[in-house]
Amino acid sequence: MRDLRTFETFYWVAKLGGFRAAATKLHTTQPAISARIAQLEQELGVELFDANRRRATLTARGALLVEYAERLLKVRDELLAAVAQPAALRGKFTIGTSETLVRTWLSSLIEDINGRYPNLIIDIAVDNSPELRQRLLAQDIDLALMTEAISNDGVHGTKLCSYEVCFVVAQGLAGAGHDPADAAGGACGVAGDGASGRDNNAPRVDDELFTRYPIITWPAYTLLSTNVLASIREALDLSDIRIWGVSSVQTIIDMVHAGRGIGALSSVLVKDAIDAGVLRALDTSVVLPQLDYHAVYLEGTSNNALKREICALARDAAARHRGGTIQVFDPADKK
Repeated sequence: MRDLRTFETFYWVAKLGGFRAAATKLHTTQPAISARIAQLEQELGVELFDANRRRATLTARGALLVEYAERLLKVRDELLAAVAQPAALRGKFTIGTSETLVRTWLSSLIEDINGRYPNLIIDIAVDNSPELRQRLLAQDIDLALMTEAISNDGVHGTKLCSYEVCFVVAQGLAGAGHDPADAAGGACGVAGDGASGRDNNAPRVDDELFTRYPIITWPAYTLLSTNVLASIREALDLSDIRIWGVSSVQTIIDMVHAGRGIGALSSVLVKDAIDAGVLRALDTSVVLPQLDYHAVYLEGTSNNALKREICALARDAAARHRGGTIQVFDPADKK
């Protein structure tokens, strides 16, 4: 009888619907995947996939074997979690994450993972939350750190942290008001988890500013972009709002610094630029909801115990951070 690796190969071909996808998942070649499946079919004396279909479609016997293969893999994971030392764990674990967390506490999490699992290879995929959601459901990543909680069956998650969101502009942006000498004030909270740094004595910006300049933030299909648009419309009853979607924090900051528009980002990401006097928080009647970040993973596949443990490590890393930040703007670049 074949070893567990062969059953794992079969399981992923069935779940991902193709030999190429399984090869990518298992970090091997498509011919190697095909050879393992052929050997398994020969030993069992049955066809596991319908040879007449282009997609890897299971036969009746193949569908039955998936159930047993999943049980085998779960027992293997439970055994390793209960018996093996963490340092003995090998393999590859892929974390998908928002750039906001990369620029705050992700490095601390990676250090914790490396300390507990020194032989585990960590891959980091940085993307926006809608893309991370799709990659997680496609089982392309093992764990997602993102702004979306997923309610699908078999999906588990935990809240990690929250960050305030604020509007920022370049010093001296035409029509934005507010003397540059007051740049330390403004409406940008930086503490996270509900804390606010709004200066209630600062002058309110004219409503027309939001129609004069575009809002530069995450792409239109993200939660932040949706929140920004809805909040402006609700507070100011404006409909002529332009959103410029950008997928890079640094690019957003650079564009705002150049006076191209009004930035909308998590407060922790613009704190350094504000402290350097390059950007300033825009005081406005528009209140943006905070962004909640979650660790999300799929149960019922492989590495369940490891996913739960890394979720716990992520909670610890987020708790230690609590509003600290790394520099995302170099004051030496100030013009």
